[in-house]
Amino acid sequence: MNSLQLSRVDANLLVALDALLVERSVTRAAERLGLSQSALSHKLRRLRDLLDDELLIPTRGGMVPTRRAETIASTLREAVAGLQRTLTDEPAFDPATSTYDHRVMSSDYAELVAMPHVVEATRRIAPGISTTLLPPADDVAGALARGDAHVAVGGPIDGTGLRRRILFDERIVCAVRADHEGVDGTFDLERWLALDHVRYSRRGGDTLVDEVLARQGRSRRVVVTTPHLVGGPLIAARSDLVCTGLSAPILEIARLVPLRVFPAPVEIMSTKLAVVMTWHERFDRDPAARWMRDFTARCTIEAVQRLGLAQNR
Repeated sequence: MNSLQLSRVDANLLVALDALLVERSVTRAAERLGLSQSALSHKLRRLRDLLDDELLIPTRGGMVPTRRAETIASTLREAVAGLQRTLTDEPAFDPATSTYDHRVMSSDYAELVAMPHVVEATRRIAPGISTTLLPPADDVAGALARGDAHVAVGGPIDGTGLRRRILFDERIVCAVRADHEGVDGTFDLERWLALDHVRYSRRGGDTLVDEVLARQGRSRRVVVTTPHLVGGPLIAARSDLVCTGLSAPILEIARLVPLRVFPAPVEIMSTKLAVVMTWHERFDRDPAARWMRDFTARCTIEAVQRLGLAQNR
């Protein structure tokens, strides 16, 4: 068959020929395919014209294949079976042998809270899987849709075709160095406002905490602004500044440097802040992406539970 003839053959004709070669009967092959005998006979005529061969010859004992048909029978059977598996079976995924590159978009929040635990566990059971951490894009939804990242971890994201999983609820806490003389056992709003502050702000402007204060007609004195979550707690540990921010990264850093951590004054922030894993629907059923989402979520939840934070909801 030349290339022009091949372009005229659709998959239905190949499936029909495979059934005819297996059943050696138009009646039985038609029943197998759910077609009428006349419809299958029409397909057989088209195949004979395309291949310029009778393919199956009627005899008293049933239809017998021509030499040409016998030559292509086993190859065709394998091809049709392979196509069927491709269209119906979910691709197999074995984390132990996979070389998947999991691309996670987040601020350094994920690097502090989740990824050390994810990587530690991944190295044990899926050593071929790698992780690429990406900074937040200006258009996170677009980056997920394009496949630049497989998941984003952080606050809720709006966009078409996005899927979400809430991992846990964050809260706002404050941290000062362990031997800070200006902070005793109480930490109310007035005491907090009397201190100088180090602030985390990825773009250098006001944060949610500043906006809450502004609505109350209050403000704080910020003397250091850093675009990195790790910066605030580390600076607070070596100064008289107070760091206010999300609890998980602050509690994680407090395990490494001498910090005292307090609940934020209720007037600053009393609402829960959901930490969400977001992905695009194009990766919803991908076996590797789905396994890594579930695995990352499980490791993250276990990590924050060890820090005493809210359970997955």
